[in-house]
Amino acid sequence: MPPFTALLHTKNDALRLGRALETLVPCGEILVVDHHSADATGRIAREYGARLVAADSQANPQRYLELARFDWIFCLDPGDPSLKVCKQACSNGARCRATGL
Repeated sequence: MPPFTALLHTKNDALRLGRALETLVPCGEILVVDHHSADATGRIAREYGARLVAADSQANPQRYLELARFDWIFCLDPGDPSLKVCKQACSNGARCRATGL
């Protein structure tokens, strides 16, 4: 499986972000776009080694895709139920049926 970037958009997701990032540790890169959180979202993202980018309300959404290091990009929400499905796929190097990764 080629390396891929996990891209998450967050805003005040400190309570669920840790679980999401723990699932994504096997990814080649974790990119968190934070939309001006007032909680510990940024600190938690950095603790898991994620690259943290501040969201720009004027930016074209394509900008965040261009920041990814890898050609394959998995975009998701920190509360996305497919994280549970993909945890095993990422760990085993298998393709995830739910997302195609």
